[in-house]
Amino acid sequence: MTLKGDWHTDRQYVELKKGIGQIVLPFTGGEVNLVIQPGSSGNAAVTVLVDGKPVGDALGRDVGTDGVARFDRSGMLRLVAGATRRQHVLTLSSSDPGLRAYVFTFGP
Repeated sequence: MTLKGDWHTDRQYVELKKGIGQIVLPFTGGEVNLVIQPGSSGNAAVTVLVDGKPVGDALGRDVGTDGVARFDRSGMLRLVAGATRRQHVLTLSSSDPGLRAYVFTFGP
């Protein structure tokens, strides 16, 4: 995972401090979910790109047809669904200060 922008990192999450932030994450699975929390405004939006392009046919249930996930609560967002099972790069962009993305992995 790579962070671009002004982020605070904690053991369990990353938090956007100000400006535009990006989370760049390589993945190989067909689905990507993320636990995320809006900042103090209570509303947030995250643009979702796969391999540098709009998510298209692989958009997850919580992403609009414009490629943006909008949310007003903490929870797990379904960002990518049905992607081909090969190497991809997920890029998430937001300009909502205080937005938190929680980090965890499965497996050994």
